[in-house]
Parts: sequence; C-alpha cells; structure tokens
Amino acid sequence: MQKTDLILWISATIIYGLLIIGLILAVIGILMYMPHLMDFNLLEQTLQQFIADVLNLIIILELMALVTMYYSKERVKLEYALDAAIIFLVREIIINVYSGSFSWDSLAGYIALILTLFLVRTLAIKYSPDKFK
Repeated sequence: MQKTDLILWISATIIYGLLIIGLILAVIGILMYMPHLMDFNLLEQTLQQFIADVLNLIIILELMALVTMYYSKERVKLEYALDAAIIFLVREIIINVYSGSFSWDSLAGYIALILTLFLVRTLAIKYSPDKFK
C-alpha cells in the first residue's frame, strides 16, 4: 500500500466514523423527542427540534453519499453536494421561521440562494460528464 493510499484510507475512516457518530446522535435525538410529541403544551418547541433533527439526519446521509462517491470513484457528483446545501438551507429557514427570529430580507436571500442552487443543480444534471461518455 502506497503512502497516499494509506493516508486516503485513514482519512476516509475518520470521516466515516464522524459521520456515523453524527448519524447515531441524530437518530437518538429523533427518538428522544418522540414521546414529547404527544405533550400539547410543548408541541411547538418539540416539533421544531424534531424537524431540525430529521433534517440533520438527511444532511448527514447526503454527506455520507458524497464521501462514499468520492472514495469509490475519486470524483464528486455536484448533485450530491447541491442536495446537501439545499437541505441545509431549508433547515435554516424552518428553524428561523419557528423561532420567530427571521426578517423578510433574510428569507428573500435564502429563497434566492435556494433557487440559484436549484438552477445550478439542473444545469449540473443537464451537462453531466456521464452524458458525454
């Protein structure tokens, strides 16, 4: 095994380990909020945290797909990175709306950024290098 292969293997192991720890913590967070969903006094706060944890889980899964693609094919599909970014922005919007700490300017900025990411994702799919092989 060459030195670069060893470094790549070690970095992949560390990244996968951190992502799995994040995945486990996200699942535990989701499971911890399940009983509180029946308490109507804390429903709004519990639902906000529950949705944030579910979106965190989806972001971690997207990042795992991104890392897996990189280490298996030595390239990254732009769609995976854009999906993770879009989900992260949607998560931020939901958290800001629920907490009541957003302004219309920041919301308009988030929406413009999400629309731009959707446009870039569409272009990435249309002009994918896989289509030209």
